[in-house]
Amino acid sequence: MKLKCLILTLVLVLLCSCNAKNNEGFNSSQITESGMEMTQDTSSEAQSSTTQDEAQSSQPSSSGASNNTSSSEAPLTKKEMKVNISEYAYAGNDSAVLNEAVKSLGIKISAAKIRGEELSCTLELENKIYKLDSTVNFNSISNMTIKGNGAKLVYTRNVGAFYLNSCKNLTFKDLTVDYDPKVYTQGVVQSVSGSTVKMKVDDGYSNSASWIFDKSKVVYSMLFDSNGNLIEGASHTYAYENIKKEGSNGLTMTLTFGTRDGVRAPQAGDRITLFNWAGAPTFNAMNCAGTKYENITVYQSPGTVVSESSGEGGSTIKNVKVIPGEVISANRKPLMTVLSDVFHFGNVKKGPLIDGCTVSNSADDGVNIQGFFFHVLKVNGNVLTVTPKWDTPLDVGETVEGFKDNGYLSVGKAKITAFKKKNDASLKSKIVAAYKNYDKTLQDDTLVYEITLDKALNVKEGDHITSVDRVGSGGIIRNSTFKNNRARGAVVKGQNIVIENNVFENNTSSAIVAHADIYWCESSFAVNVSIKNNKITGSGSSGNMLKWAENDMLGAIHIGVAHPAGVEGFYSCFENKNIVISDNTIKNTQLYGIFVTNCTGIKISNNTIENALKNGANKLGSLYGLTPKSAIFVGMSKDITSSGNTVSGSNTSKKIEVHSNCSGKIVTD
Repeated sequence: MKLKCLILTLVLVLLCSCNAKNNEGFNSSQITESGMEMTQDTSSEAQSSTTQDEAQSSQPSSSGASNNTSSSEAPLTKKEMKVNISEYAYAGNDSAVLNEAVKSLGIKISAAKIRGEELSCTLELENKIYKLDSTVNFNSISNMTIKGNGAKLVYTRNVGAFYLNSCKNLTFKDLTVDYDPKVYTQGVVQSVSGSTVKMKVDDGYSNSASWIFDKSKVVYSMLFDSNGNLIEGASHTYAYENIKKEGSNGLTMTLTFGTRDGVRAPQAGDRITLFNWAGAPTFNAMNCAGTKYENITVYQSPGTVVSESSGEGGSTIKNVKVIPGEVISANRKPLMTVLSDVFHFGNVKKGPLIDGCTVSNSADDGVNIQGFFFHVLKVNGNVLTVTPKWDTPLDVGETVEGFKDNGYLSVGKAKITAFKKKNDASLKSKIVAAYKNYDKTLQDDTLVYEITLDKALNVKEGDHITSVDRVGSGGIIRNSTFKNNRARGAVVKGQNIVIENNVFENNTSSAIVAHADIYWCESSFAVNVSIKNNKITGSGSSGNMLKWAENDMLGAIHIGVAHPAGVEGFYSCFENKNIVISDNTIKNTQLYGIFVTNCTGIKISNNTIENALKNGANKLGSLYGLTPKSAIFVGMSKDITSSGNTVSGSNTSKKIEVHSNCSGKIVTD
């Protein structure tokens, strides 16, 4: 028996040494003046399709962590182990030491399982600064805690901090993550002449970093006031090209995006940032379950802070602070944190618990929880061939829901009995055509999924499906603050979700969004969502919200759909269901206080809305042919109840407007 254990342990050592995987990629997307977003969040799936600088392990296709104990196995004897990082000092620099420690403890955990033990390991870091130049990798590891004890991890390259592949019950706690050199640069606008903008770069920031001059990547920017707050009326995003270095601390550049239709241009004296969007995440988790992030501070990240893709999900994010770092010199406050969404969950089965967090100064949404729609290419009885926008495979046993192309009307559900992923070049033209009315970015234009169901669904070519088991259902966002973020505070697209007791302040778009992002193929519809006791101030602060007619984020709290291209006016869809919006306080927004469309069963009660539409209507609502005059708007919905809401403000002549295209039982006071 001892010999058997020794052999198995040696095999595990060899496997783990071959399984190192780094997470250093970059994903970029071009922008056009016609698009509301500088680029849509391509989700953790896209961000995780990154170039690795070490041997690359094959990606598992199963959704769960690979080391779950089968229900038929005997219970394991539980044991615990604590190890100090100093025991691995022999490995070399800080990156090598951390990777060696994680790999070694992973082997111990796996070997213990062979002996019939469930070993939980805690790796104790020291309260000091660690300098790292590569990603720390976790591959098929369970029951491990990285306890920082106040450690600060400073990455010297724009790589992901941690890569988690098929792991279960990992915990990261009591640490800080930062980058040096900075992942962005900042300074002050010196002058603007036509489309030429000159800036002086702050001390401690770069005007010579290679990414600034890399023509293969778009350089974006955001504008802040002298207090470090996003400037109201400025564009949510600007973009530049032809960037040139001037002297020791200057840059000159050509403005290419952001000022259409009279949106405010950069002005002398503005505080300005430059950055590439959506690099490698801080924590990049693929096919993981039960991950915990506790008492962590992140000052900067080249991409998402927590990016989770596929897997069981069910993460806990507690007391995580994503805030600008320390002042470097001359009292110049750092202006940015994260160059993407902050917390992003794509294709996970169970949504996260986000509790007591602070999220500020990011380049995109504070939270985004989503699944994916797949377009149907062929139907053969109960066998569907579909095209995925990203490679997000499903599992046998999952429930899929079918939708008609016209209005995404649900046609029922069925379970997957067989799943096959393959490439079929003969279907390429059909795949490309399937995205005619959708965002056309595809990870692989020959990739298809062949899905066998336990019964036929009433769908045909051109219709759509989604897995209702992979939309982050059960997520909770509470007791958290979202401030000065480009785009939205929290976006959810799943079922049984709670958003409560949060503060949203000065985010450039809607504070809270519950909808299906059909255009971007992000599912599903919001069902059984509770939005209660949130405090929202200054939502929708960017100039684009009022001056771009195609803007579809119209409320500080917004329920609806992002419909396919080519749709004019209201989209005849009613699949958001059972939404409760109550006891929220909304102040000083450029938007409607509450805007609802495409919903069956909406209850709006006891909300206080002050000074909605504060800068007038302008082009807000043009997408639907509306002239805003109420604090609350409901359109293209069924079964509506509104009661006990308090409204004040000079630009709202009525409390609520219910459009004539609404139906069912309608009760308002």
